[in-house]
Amino acid sequence: MVVPAFAMRLLYGAMADTLLKGVRALPGRLQELGYRFKFPELEPALRDLLGR
Repeated sequence: MVVPAFAMRLLYGAMADTLLKGVRALPGRLQELGYRFKFPELEPALRDLLGR
């Protein structure tokens, strides 16, 4: 469902930017501890899951 950005801002105020733009969340503590992810990027992880 497509919702215009102005409608999201009316409904959610400041929270709308998070919904419209997304959030870049990093596992900082795990990285600090030296944890290495098998798939640090989403696309290769999805390809592995889907067998492509």
